[in-house]
Amino acid sequence: DARVTSVSDETIKADAFAGSVAISAGIVSASVAGSGVEITNRMATQSNAYINETEGLTGDAAIAMGDVLVKATSDSEVEFADAVGAAVGASVSIGATVTLSAAIIDNEIGNDVQAYIHNSSDKMLGAGGDITVEADTIVNILDVDATNASIAVGLLAAAGGGVGIENIVDNTVDARITGAGDIVAIGDVEVLASETVTLEAATANVTVGVGLGAAVGAAEVQNKINSNIEAHIDNASVYAHNINIEANSTASIEETTAIGVSASAGALLVNLADASIKTTTESTTSNATLIASGDIQILANADNTARADAKGG
Repeated sequence: DARVTSVSDETIKADAFAGSVAISAGIVSASVAGSGVEITNRMATQSNAYINETEGLTGDAAIAMGDVLVKATSDSEVEFADAVGAAVGASVSIGATVTLSAAIIDNEIGNDVQAYIHNSSDKMLGAGGDITVEADTIVNILDVDATNASIAVGLLAAAGGGVGIENIVDNTVDARITGAGDIVAIGDVEVLASETVTLEAATANVTVGVGLGAAVGAAEVQNKINSNIEAHIDNASVYAHNINIEANSTASIEETTAIGVSASAGALLVNLADASIKTTTESTTSNATLIASGDIQILANADNTARADAKGG
């Protein structure tokens, strides 16, 4: 057998807390409390496996007695990300209190996963068994939670607080055979590209102003999957028992929940939950010669599930 493989495996765990407390007393007093917490996680890995050209051969062909496997994989996971922010202020006499707090989480994964055979020469790449070119990626962003509380107590009280989560997956997954050279297998030739993504995110925000004043709160969650998954054979001549070109996408946004509560003499609340899946899944062949004694299949499949909830009062 001949095997060319590339493996990438990344895991992130993150948590952060920020808090502020202000208390004032006197005939006339004022209290100001503010806090902010932010978590940012970025992954941008390259996992590439390939056979590029056979021009260096002294003979007319490169032949493996068994199978030929060219495979690139990537496994990226945010195991958990927790951000907690709090601001509490109080004036125990005639006075004013202002509190501001925020908790923000950004997770972005944009990996490049490629597996390919490129042979532009007149030499042959052959196998006594199967030839498989496979690019595969798995992404899990799980247990992402942002919680925030902003509480102001005083004769004049103003509280402002916000939470935000943004999860973005934008991978490039590409499996291909290209070039004018011949690809010959006694068994099957398969070109496979696949991505599996699972996202979860939830926010909770509370803003309270006790006294004459206002409370303003916002809770926002966005889960986005925008990957490109492609399997293709271009310009090559492929001879095999069966030929399979297949691209698969499974995208699951299991939780997108924004919960916010604002309470005061005057209260304003904005909650937003946005879940979007805009993956491109393609299986194609262009200017290629495909000859099989069995079946030729060109398949593209996408299985998408998304859920979004916004609640408050």
